[in-house]
Amino acid sequence: MIGEWEPLAEMVALSGAESIDEFHRRLVLSPPLERNRADAFEPVCLFRHYHESDKTNAASTAFLLVTDERWRNATGRIMEAIATSGLVRQEDLDLLAQSFLAAGRRLYWRAPDEWFEESFDIVLDGTEGELTGDVDIDDSTTMGDRPVMIMREIRPPLRRWAAAHRVWRDPAAWASVLQRCGDLDARSAAAVMRGLLDAIDSLPEPAQSLLRRRAANWPQRDVRAAAEVLQLQGDKSGREPQPTRCTAANYKTEPSAHHHGEAAQQERLF
Repeated sequence: MIGEWEPLAEMVALSGAESIDEFHRRLVLSPPLERNRADAFEPVCLFRHYHESDKTNAASTAFLLVTDERWRNATGRIMEAIATSGLVRQEDLDLLAQSFLAAGRRLYWRAPDEWFEESFDIVLDGTEGELTGDVDIDDSTTMGDRPVMIMREIRPPLRRWAAAHRVWRDPAAWASVLQRCGDLDARSAAAVMRGLLDAIDSLPEPAQSLLRRRAANWPQRDVRAAAEVLQLQGDKSGREPQPTRCTAANYKTEPSAHHHGEAAQQERLF
C-alpha cells in the first residue's frame, strides 16, 4: 500500500530502497507530492546515491528521473548533470538522445512484471481522458499477460540536450536534427534549435552560418535571442561565435559506432 506522506518522508523512502529496482518502483508508483519542481539537487543526489558505485541500469534511472513530474522544472539541469557524471555509458547516452529526438510527446517505459504480482493502491494522475483516481492493479485480473507500459512525457529541455549531444557526438548529423524541427510542436522545435546552437562550434563554418541565419529568423524569441548572443560574442572577440551552454570537453566528438535505433536496444532502456 502506498499512502500519503510528507516530502521528507518521501525522500527518505526514495533514498532508502534496498535495490535499484525497488528505487525505480517507488519512484514510478508513488504519487508525487507538491514540492519545489525546479530543484535539481534532490534527483541528482538520488542518481549518485544509487549509481556512484554501481552503474547497473543507470540509463533507466536517468530516464525515469528526467521525466519525473516531481522535478519537471529542473529537467534540463538534471539531464546535464547526469550526462556529465560519467556514470552512464556513452552508448546509452546516445540512445537516450536519439530517443528524445525521435519521440512524440511521450515515451513508454516497460515496468517489470514482478511489480504487479500483488495488489496495491496507486494514484494515476491522468490527463486527456486517461484514468484518474485510486486504482487497484492486480496482475492476475487486470493486466493478464500484457506488459505494463509507463507513460513518460518528453519535455523540451530533453530535446535541447539531445540535439546538442547528438551533434557533439556526430557533427554530420546536424542537418537531420534540424530537419526534425519541422515535425515537432513549436516549443519542442525551438528547444531542438537551441540544442543545435549549443553545439554549433563543432560544425564547419557553412553549417554554422546557415544555423545562425535560421535562428535569427526563428518564430520563438528565445531562439532569436540566443542567435544574437552568439553574434555578439563573435563580434567582441573578433572570432566566430561560440556556444554558451555546452562545452566540447563534455562530449566525445567522434561519430558513434551505431545509431541505436533498433527496437531491441530501445526496449533495453525503456
